[in-house]
Amino acid sequence: MNKDNSKIIISSGIIIFLILITWTVMGWPLNITDITFWIFIFVSFFEAILVVVVNEILKSKLKKKKKDNKKIQKINNVLLITIFILGSLIILSLSGIIWMFDQINQYSKIYPDGTMTYELEDYDKELIIPSYSIIEGEYWDELIVFKSPKDADQLENELSTILNSSPFIKYETENGSVYYNRDEDYTITSYEVHKNLFMNSFNLVYCDGLCD
Repeated sequence: MNKDNSKIIISSGIIIFLILITWTVMGWPLNITDITFWIFIFVSFFEAILVVVVNEILKSKLKKKKKDNKKIQKINNVLLITIFILGSLIILSLSGIIWMFDQINQYSKIYPDGTMTYELEDYDKELIIPSYSIIEGEYWDELIVFKSPKDADQLENELSTILNSSPFIKYETENGSVYYNRDEDYTITSYEVHKNLFMNSFNLVYCDGLCD
């Protein structure tokens, strides 16, 4: 086995070792729909590139003729220290990111149920929406988007509860269910809840009066 093959095997072993450590630290992520899995992929890719780059640096340094062996050893020591520091920073950063997402996930589940209203100024009507909602934008006079720190499942349940409460009358149409608010005279024709990185969101499609 020549030196080049040996170096490739060693580099591959280091990459696999780092990826396994990262995978263990992150709690063995396997769900591709979870943000943690994609963070793991990004960090693993970065680790592989780092090992390859460091290996190339070492190779180029060793190819140069050096009269002073102590100088070569010093360069190698600096590189090893750099690798250790970078690896430590990656692990610390990764731990911080995991902790942050864990805190966000925990806090999203402690918000109490409740409702609030949002005024549609153009129609002089008030939409009933889950509490702690923040307006993101209104589009085409029919779509409105809100952000919320609440858990996505909680938002789904609260919206369902709101639309099935006494102010609303449910109608079945060819396009699905619509919900008419007889007190405010508007119709919710559809809604969606989206799970996002930091704050979840939900969309309401509405129209003035009773419509489908």
